[in-house]
Amino acid sequence: MAPGIRTLDHVVAYPDTDAGGIVYHGRYFDMAERSRQDILAQAGLSYALLERDYATMLVIYRIGALYHASAMLEDRLTIRTVIADCGPARTTWVTTVSRSGEKLVTVRAEIVALDIGTRAVRTHPGILLDRLAPFHERASPGPVSARI
Repeated sequence: MAPGIRTLDHVVAYPDTDAGGIVYHGRYFDMAERSRQDILAQAGLSYALLERDYATMLVIYRIGALYHASAMLEDRLTIRTVIADCGPARTTWVTTVSRSGEKLVTVRAEIVALDIGTRAVRTHPGILLDRLAPFHERASPGPVSARI
């Protein structure tokens, strides 16, 4: 595991589930976003800071998920996000949600930077790339990388 890699714990609550107690598919995207935000915080950055100090907003360009198994009400989940690719204009974040070591969902999000004023695609600020470096890890490409 790379030095900066962290995991988040999440206990499935009632609002995460459908009437059958199974986690609603869209909630995994929420979990992945919280994990991405946590990595930014660990890197000493935030979405607000990037906007204010670097006139940059980060937006999802493409996102997809591969569902391996269902999570259920009150399951204890582990959420782990790595930076699979860190280029000058696009980063790829891969989040794995698991239960007791069993992989449940893999979410792959491609993030681009936009200029706040023009909303045009721009390169990532150098500080972002530098601070994300400890979180970079070669993630298994797997089926999710097939551009869902």
